[in-house]
Amino acid sequence: VLIGSVLVASFVGNRITKAIIETAQQVTIIAKTLDLTSKVRVSVKNEIGDLAHWFNNFIDRLKTIMGTVSDLTNQTNTSATEISAAVTEQSVIATQQSTSLSEIAATLEELSITSSQISENSHSVVEISADALRQSESGMVSMDEIKEKMDQINADNQESAREILELGKTSKEIGRVMDIIN
Repeated sequence: VLIGSVLVASFVGNRITKAIIETAQQVTIIAKTLDLTSKVRVSVKNEIGDLAHWFNNFIDRLKTIMGTVSDLTNQTNTSATEISAAVTEQSVIATQQSTSLSEIAATLEELSITSSQISENSHSVVEISADALRQSESGMVSMDEIKEKMDQINADNQESAREILELGKTSKEIGRVMDIIN
């Protein structure tokens, strides 16, 4: 009996030891390779099998967590790229605005110079306009004198025309008298 017990104990012990060694080897390979697609083979239905089963559940959860971390890392990379692009775009816009402000400042400087020139030219225009007004007023006086003379000439011409008509009538009468005499 004792030998039978030792043989049974030895057989059971070997079987348990073999299951522990196999499980430990598989866990070691997974730990070294970080291959989360591997599974520990469950070859026995005892505590060692339960341990292998729970280790496989742990790997599945770890794989899920790693997938989530990977997704979040990708999202973070995408966000960082978008932020970098936005910052670059803002930098370009800021540079363009700076250039535009410089151009506006230069334009305002030119406008100021032009305004000064316009002011100076306005004074000249006022002087020229005043001189033109004086000449225009003088011209108006001359035009009034010319109009009076033209009115006088017109009156004289009308008087001459009336006299010529009178002479024409007189000439006709003389012509009739001459006809009568002849």
